[in-house]
Amino acid sequence: MGKIDFNKVYDRKGTSSSKWDFNQKLFGADDLISMWVADMDLETPPEVFEAITERMKHPILGYTGYIPELLSEIVKKMKRDFNWDIKEESILLHYDVCSAISLAIQSFTKSGDELIIQSPVYYPFFRLIKNNGCQFVDNKLKFENNKYTMDFENLEKAFIQSDKFGGHTHKIKGSILCNPHNPVGRSWTKEELTQYGEICLKNNITIISDEIHCDILYKGRKHTPIASLSKELEQNTITCMSGGKSFNMGGMAISFTIIPNTLLRERIQSIEAPKVSLLSMYGLAAALKAGGEYYLKELIEHLDSNLNYMTDYINTKIPKLSVIEPDGTYLVWIDFRKLNLSREELSAFMVNEAKIAVDYGFVFGDNGDGFIRFNIATSRTTLNKALSQLENAVNKHFQTS
Repeated sequence: MGKIDFNKVYDRKGTSSSKWDFNQKLFGADDLISMWVADMDLETPPEVFEAITERMKHPILGYTGYIPELLSEIVKKMKRDFNWDIKEESILLHYDVCSAISLAIQSFTKSGDELIIQSPVYYPFFRLIKNNGCQFVDNKLKFENNKYTMDFENLEKAFIQSDKFGGHTHKIKGSILCNPHNPVGRSWTKEELTQYGEICLKNNITIISDEIHCDILYKGRKHTPIASLSKELEQNTITCMSGGKSFNMGGMAISFTIIPNTLLRERIQSIEAPKVSLLSMYGLAAALKAGGEYYLKELIEHLDSNLNYMTDYINTKIPKLSVIEPDGTYLVWIDFRKLNLSREELSAFMVNEAKIAVDYGFVFGDNGDGFIRFNIATSRTTLNKALSQLENAVNKHFQTS
C-alpha cells in the first residue's frame, strides 16, 4: 500500500461540499451518489495541511505578496514534468482557472469579438465568453469510431472570410483550448497541438489553454503544454493550470497562469491585480512538491484502476452503454443514446431510477446530447455502488420499455 489509502471512504456531507451537500437544491433529491463536478472524494496530500499549520504558528495573517517557494515549485514542475523552461516572472496567481480565463479574454478582445471553442466542452466556457461581451465559434469535435478528434478542415474554414482587398474580416481574436479535454478525455498529441497552434498563429489568434487536468494521464501518456512546442506558440499562449484537480484543492481557491509574453501579462495585470490567499499559496507549494515525490503516482494508479474497473463493468454488465475511453482526467464520458431518452427523460432516469448525480452531456454543447459525464475520483466502494445502481436502473428500463 502507498502512503495514502485512496479507497478509504470519507463522509463529506455536512462539510459544505458542493459535490455532496447541495444535491437537493441542484437535482431535487438528497439520496443520490455524487458522481458529478470535478472534485475528488480522495485525500489531499497531508503535506498541504502540514504547511498551512506551520504558517499558522505565526500570529499575524496580514496582506502578502507571492511566496517564493510557490513560484519556485511551479518552475520546477514545468521542467520536471513537461520539459518546459519558464521564468518565475511569467507566472500570475488567480482565484481559479475560470477567473483567469475571464481576465485573459478581457485582455485582448472587445465587445463583439469571437473565440473558438471545440464542443462538447467544459460548459463554463460558454458563459465566460458571453459575459465578456464576446461570441463563440464552435469548431465541433469529430466523433468517429468511439474517439474524438479535432476538425482541422472546419477550423481552417472559420478564417476564410475575406474582403475585396483579400484581408481577413473575421472577428475571431482568440481560442480556448482544453487539454486534456473536458469532458471527452482526449490528451491532444504533439502533432495535433502543432497543427492547431499553426492555424492560430497564421490567423493571429491568441490561445488560452486550459490545462487544469494536465497531471491526470493514463497508460504512460505525457502531457504537452501547447506553449512548450515553440517560442512562437509560447509567446502566443496563456496557459492556465491549478492544483485543484491534481490535489483536490478546489476549496483553497488558487490557480496559476504562465504567460511568457510580457505584453499579454501586463494587460491582464492592468485589468486586475491577481490576488490569492496567503494560506492557499503555502498549501499549493507543498502539494506541488508532494506531487513530484509520490502523490500523483499513487493517485493515477488508483484512478487507472477505477477506470479499468468501470470500463469492464459497463462492457460486461451494462453493454447498452458505451465508455469513451479517456486518455486523461478522472471524468469519463459515457454514451447513453441507446436508451432513446430525451434530455428530460435521461435526467429523470438518473435521479429517480439510478439515484446518481451526474453532469448531463447537453450542458457541454448540443453534440453532447445523450452522453453523461461521470467522475471516478472516488473510492472503489462508492464507484461499485454507483455502477450497481446504474446496472439495475438500465435493466429495469429495458424490461419496461
